[in-house]
Amino acid sequence: MQEQRNMISVHSRLPFDYCSSVLRETLRQSGLEVVSELAVHREVQRKLGLPVSKCTVFTVWDPLLMYHALTAEKELPYCAPFNIAVCEDGPWSTVLAPRPSGPGFGAGQVGATLIARTTEGKIMKILASVSGAGAPKVALRL
Repeated sequence: MQEQRNMISVHSRLPFDYCSSVLRETLRQSGLEVVSELAVHREVQRKLGLPVSKCTVFTVWDPLLMYHALTAEKELPYCAPFNIAVCEDGPWSTVLAPRPSGPGFGAGQVGATLIARTTEGKIMKILASVSGAGAPKVALRL
């Protein structure tokens, strides 16, 4: 697993279609709801006529965390829907997600920090489940 300031990615040894299915199920089990799903490769092919590798973007959110955020601090953008992408990478897949506890998120707000860390914990578990190799090692890039 690789981390950058605001993104986390994992290279999965699962083929794209299977990785997408595992991701959908893992999102559901973690309490994150899929608000929308966009097959980017199909849209690029349909609108631009260009063949590209498969890539699907899932827009997800956690309604329970949103409830807690709104009742605690009223303005916490960390609970707004966010995207998780799965992209074909040769015979395998790469999954990318935001890093909610990255620099600048929730500075000085205890509730925001807690929610960002809770969301990031869910994201890390989701990425571990699709890595195809158990719990991944984390490498930090700044």
